[in-house]
Amino acid sequence: MRSERLSHHENANGPDAVVWAALLGRWLQHVQALRSDPGSDPRVVASSAPWLDIQAITFALADLDGLSPSEIAHARAQASWRVRERSKELGAIWSGEPMPAGLVDAMHAVEVALERSQFAGVVELVWDGDGWLEVPMVELDAPQGTVGIAHPGTLLAPGTPLAWWAQSEPPSWLEILPIDQCQRTHPGVPHQVYRQLSDKGRYESDHVQSVLDEPVPGMPLIVPVSEEGQPAGHFLMDAKDWAQRQRDAGVPG
Repeated sequence: MRSERLSHHENANGPDAVVWAALLGRWLQHVQALRSDPGSDPRVVASSAPWLDIQAITFALADLDGLSPSEIAHARAQASWRVRERSKELGAIWSGEPMPAGLVDAMHAVEVALERSQFAGVVELVWDGDGWLEVPMVELDAPQGTVGIAHPGTLLAPGTPLAWWAQSEPPSWLEILPIDQCQRTHPGVPHQVYRQLSDKGRYESDHVQSVLDEPVPGMPLIVPVSEEGQPAGHFLMDAKDWAQRQRDAGVPG
């Protein structure tokens, strides 16, 4: 097999032992075929070991949800270090020349997996009450993990994400929220809510999408208050004032 046949594996649903064993066997056969083919580019042969490790890292990063927050943090740190080392190896092998598309794809896939893994084990609360919710005021905890919550005073329609946390114990402020009227979901990657207004500043709709998607026009409603254990955003105004501003703009609730 030639360099063009190097490929990457993407897994959206998380691996299991049977799939892992099958893929590992296939990858090893692929590497052995490259090494035994006298027509193989020596650089491709030299790239096979780091390529194999990159595939394994990508696969493993999709299966962190069952670990504790501290275990996830350790696994991500180790994966990040290994990716940097494999990237250096590949850079040295190809000496600034373009790498085969399969290697480029594999490197992109592992970078995406690393980015997604910051949300491993994420829990998301979705408002599921009968009417619109006015988010109550909460006191934030000390930063831990990656945590987001709608700004206090935000008016949320049923079916809209309210808060989420990953690599963190459940925040203490959950006791302030109406969690008995929320769905607790495990989306893999949490969501942002963009409030979209007309040219005249009147409410039109709320758009929900993954936090990793390209932002769309609108006002983000979920405040990321902690990112990987570091302070992030904060609340900008009084909850009652914010709620009234929304009502004045025609937001129901």
